[in-house]
Amino acid sequence: MTLRKFACYLLMLLVTHVAASQACAQGKGGVLARRLPAKFQGLSNDQAREIGMLAELNIKWIGDIRETPGADPVVDLFGPYGGQRATTEDEMGNTIVVDENERGLIVLSGLSRPQMGSLLRIAMDLKPYLRDYYLARAKLISKIRRCRDREEKETAADARTFEKEVIELGKLMGEAEARVAVNQAWAYIGAEAAFAEEQKNYLRMLRENPDAFKLDSPAVKAARDLLQQLEEPYPILLQDTAAKLASFLGNTAETNAARRPHRSATLLGKASPRMPDDVPRFLETLTPAQQDRLLLLLNAERPFTSDYVKKRVEFLVALDGLKKVTTLQDKKFIAAGAQMGELEARIALAQARAFEQLRLSLAPAQLFFVEQNLVSGQ
Repeated sequence: MTLRKFACYLLMLLVTHVAASQACAQGKGGVLARRLPAKFQGLSNDQAREIGMLAELNIKWIGDIRETPGADPVVDLFGPYGGQRATTEDEMGNTIVVDENERGLIVLSGLSRPQMGSLLRIAMDLKPYLRDYYLARAKLISKIRRCRDREEKETAADARTFEKEVIELGKLMGEAEARVAVNQAWAYIGAEAAFAEEQKNYLRMLRENPDAFKLDSPAVKAARDLLQQLEEPYPILLQDTAAKLASFLGNTAETNAARRPHRSATLLGKASPRMPDDVPRFLETLTPAQQDRLLLLLNAERPFTSDYVKKRVEFLVALDGLKKVTTLQDKKFIAAGAQMGELEARIALAQARAFEQLRLSLAPAQLFFVEQNLVSGQ
């Protein structure tokens, strides 16, 4: 990007920001925005939710809180574990949502022992791909974390070089994730070929009417007893694999894409879209100029997040298309993974730089309040 283009881009952001500020001043905003300081009350619900997540991540950045990733990076590519989740009731008659492992247990209850063994082998065979992904992800996060205490002594040339290095690491992470996803999907498709027609019908019924399946049925109890004979972590690994297999085979790309996957924020930690109470408190602590930094970040990252979601939906469609082919051609998936990884890296880097600038701008009293009252709650 040339200096002229960059200047034009900043001008566009400024115009957008001024328009948003005017809307805020007029009080035109969503319900969620009403929980926030005046400057944010003109935001839509989606914008307020995104600002809330940015604020939560900013608190984590100030406290230097680092979180470990979940057990599986590509879970959202395989659907919501069968759409509706099976439910049961406690002793008081209250409905309890069955967790993902219990969903897997119900799936396993419809399989034979050899088929369970095949699923366990699938999970074990995929471990090297997962290991490569987590290594690539850790390298990227470590690089982005170097933004801390870096802003004041970084030249423009240093910043460009640093950004290129981050982007390359993002591409490697995206390629590794794509390999995990493609190999999982292909393994699940292969496993389905060994299912009897009645087993396919069983999985279909589980998807269409999950409430009909009970955790206290003899088949589920037998599956649970069998899992208890395995050493950790194999019982959970097997249940997760079964749940995801059923979800991927039973859902379409459209139902999976409906989850609107946007997961780039996890590179800097996890944030809740439900806007915890610490978010308004943090935003109220900031000066108007500091609040502006978050609004500018919201506007600046939106094109990248939109592009990321679009490419991830395209990836979902292509992944679902593997069900209809007989030969795996994974090059296009790897290339698409690199593109998604680059976007994730760009978003996370923009966030890290903005968070660091805001952290450095905090007055001692502001920093003390955040560290004593908000960081501890993360």
